[in-house]
Amino acid sequence: MVRYCQSCGRAAPNDAVLCPYCGVHIDYSRSHIIPDQKPPEKDNSKIVLIVVLVVIVLIAVTIAIAATVYVYVSGMLGSDGISHSPDVLVSETNNKISIRLVQEGTGYNGGYTNFEILINGEPVDDLSEVGSWTVGESILVGRGATGYEVGGTSLMPGEYIVTVVISNTIISTDEIEI
Repeated sequence: MVRYCQSCGRAAPNDAVLCPYCGVHIDYSRSHIIPDQKPPEKDNSKIVLIVVLVVIVLIAVTIAIAATVYVYVSGMLGSDGISHSPDVLVSETNNKISIRLVQEGTGYNGGYTNFEILINGEPVDDLSEVGSWTVGESILVGRGATGYEVGGTSLMPGEYIVTVVISNTIISTDEIEI
């Protein structure tokens, strides 16, 4: 059995008359007697919490690094003087729709071969004859020797919606009147 000082609450030897810590006379009739106990076990919850937080921080840092590498490698970040989105200019020329490739973008490689032009939602026929579409080159849409037919009919005066798709990405949607 362990006896505790009624004044300071510390454990005192069983045969002590005075508390070795505070010097107060130990009144064994009033002292607290507690059966011998095992020392309390360490609380590991703080250690577990710290480990979990460290793991979460490491995962967050890994994700941040991976995202930064992806953005850098994909060309989404940084300026190399080249637009990463192609630019086109849609205009009317001699009752035809002219679509001019003004600026190259990602995947240009000297020209675009994977492109599509839609007029009022209908694809322009025979664009395969163009081959590779290069910067500065215009594609004329309309009936005539220098243009391409749209759905087998010539373009009549009116408003048209011109959509340019390059590599399955809509680059431009413009409204034009001829």
